[in-house]
Amino acid sequence: MAMHPGTDMERVRHVLARELETISEYEQLSREAQDPRVRDFLAHLAAEEKEHVTEAVLVLRQLDPTQDEHFNRGVADDHFTSGAPGVSRS
Repeated sequence: MAMHPGTDMERVRHVLARELETISEYEQLSREAQDPRVRDFLAHLAAEEKEHVTEAVLVLRQLDPTQDEHFNRGVADDHFTSGAPGVSRS
């Protein structure tokens, strides 16, 4: 991924990717923390990053109509177990 994405849509996707990585990092650090105050602080930071993810997705949906279509279409309950089209399950 480029350090400086070229379009606004790329910038928002870059931010979204970083926010998701940061959530994982804060949650891992929280699990490892010995002091409950530190554990709570890191969990709080992770929760704030989740809000940022929601905001970034909202902006992405506004900038990319095809991405928005995927959200509007939704995913069937068996989507991940029914196999991809053209791919046989062994």
